[in-house]
Amino acid sequence: MNEADPNGIDPHTPGAKLDAGKLRAGLCVNGFSRALAAVAGITTYGATKYTPNGWRAVPDGLERYTDALYRHLLASATEAVDPESGHLHLAHAAWNALAVLELTLQQPASKPAPSVTLWSMDDGNVVRQDIELTKAKIAELLKAVEPWLAEQENATTPQGETP
Repeated sequence: MNEADPNGIDPHTPGAKLDAGKLRAGLCVNGFSRALAAVAGITTYGATKYTPNGWRAVPDGLERYTDALYRHLLASATEAVDPESGHLHLAHAAWNALAVLELTLQQPASKPAPSVTLWSMDDGNVVRQDIELTKAKIAELLKAVEPWLAEQENATTPQGETP
C-alpha cells in the first residue's frame, strides 16, 4: 500500500501524516463511546463471574455465544435490563456479537479442496465435469473404479500367478 497524506502534503514536509486510507479507529471509539463502555461493563462482569478472557476457551464457543446473542436480543424485546447482571440485554447481545466475531476471525482460512476435471462423452457431446476432491468424493470415486481396477489386474496377471 502506498502511504500518502490525505491532504497531499509531501511526506518530508512538516505537518505531513501518512495516514490516508487507514482505519479511523477514533470514529468507532468516539462514536460509540457509551455503547463500548456498556460492553466493557459486560466484559468486567464476565471476568468477575468466570475468569478474565476465559470465554476464549469455551468449547463450541461460536455456537454458544451465537445462542447467547439471540437470547439477549429476544429478552431485550420484553425487558431492558438483565435481572441477573443488572446490565442491559443489548449490552450482553453486543458483547456476544463481538465474541462471535472474534472467534470467527481467529479461525484459520480454510483452503479449498483440490479439484480435478473429468472429460467424458455423452451422446456424442464432450462433457466437462469439475469435481472437488473432498474425502467423501475420493472414497466414492475409488469405490466406483474398484471393479475396473480388479479387472485390469486380472487381465495383466499371467494364468496361475497371483498378483
